[in-house]
Formats: sequence, C-alpha cells, structure tokens
Amino acid sequence: MLSFSGNFSGKEKRQYPRTPDSFIAIYRLVLPLPVLMKMDAEEYPAVAMDLSEVGMSLDVDQELLVGAIVSLRFELINSRQTAMGFHDRLFRLEGEIRHCTMRDQQLYRIGILFKQTTPEERVFIATYIKDLSLKENSIEFDASAEGNQ
Repeated sequence: MLSFSGNFSGKEKRQYPRTPDSFIAIYRLVLPLPVLMKMDAEEYPAVAMDLSEVGMSLDVDQELLVGAIVSLRFELINSRQTAMGFHDRLFRLEGEIRHCTMRDQQLYRIGILFKQTTPEERVFIATYIKDLSLKENSIEFDASAEGNQ
C-alpha cells in the first residue's frame, strides 16, 4: 500500500491542471542517433555522432578495419513533412569505413562514407540536417535573447 508524507489536501496545486488521457506520442532523439551496424553476419549497436548527406561518424566499442564495408540501419524523423511527403524514413545503407580513431580505452570513432545513396535519400538527409540546424539556431537565439532581458 502506498503512503504519502506531507500535507496533501487533495486540491490540485499545478498552475495548469492535467487531465487523464491516453494517446501515442512520437519523439525524436536528435543526437546521439542510435545505429545498427552489420559486418559479416554480426550486428553491432553504434551511436551516430554526426551526419551528412554522404556519410556519418559513429562511436563503437571496438577497433574496425579502415576500408571495410558495413551495412547500416537507422531512422530519421523529420519534424515537418518534406516535399516527398515523408516525416520519417528508415535507412538501410552500405558504407565504407574511412577512418578509425581511438577516443579512449573502450571507444573508437569511425568515419563512414555512404555508398550508392539515392537522390531521394540524400534530399531527405539534407532536409533533416537543415531543419535540425534551424532549430539549433533558434534555440541559441532564444537563449541569448533571455540573457538580454
């Protein structure tokens, strides 16, 4: 049985009351972006640290061979509808590891160049990046404006 300490009068104290409801909420993890990487028959989780139209960098827990080809799976969710009508897109791409640098004892940063992306995939990624940078600039502007008040 739950017990409460303190004085609870049963009266709502929130400035904006809540109402019970049930609905689906969609959220977007900006960065780090979870990525599933496959080499040979093994799948490895990784974390994307940056993204461009032609590649990405990932943090992984093992050293990987430069020049190796990897399969990647990740999803991008755009906050607004694109000209193609998509809000989100699951990417399944192949890429070549271009560099692998030790970050600390258990962490490596790898750079991956995508191979054979379609024009639609590049447009979606470019739109995602543009929208993300606009939001970041807006947040920075809001924060600096608050400091000037």
